[in-house]
Amino acid sequence: MYTPAQFESTRRHIRKLSQENATFKRFHQFQKQKAEDLEDENHTLKQKVNKLEREKEKLEEELEKTKRDRDTYKGMVFKSKRSCSCQV
Repeated sequence: MYTPAQFESTRRHIRKLSQENATFKRFHQFQKQKAEDLEDENHTLKQKVNKLEREKEKLEEELEKTKRDRDTYKGMVFKSKRSCSCQV
């Protein structure tokens, strides 16, 4: 059997461990929530990056098309006639 002093010491030790356990559980829950939030943010940012990459590819294709059109029409520029055979 326990003496009253041992019983009191054990009871205090159990109480201390119980408080520490509760603290660790709260901290673990906080860390878990923080990890989930970061995971959600990471997912959102990845979606944004993918969207921006698709937009960039679309703009690069548009730029290439515009360059091809420019080169095509470059040779078709009409030059005005500077020499006039009209006499005044």
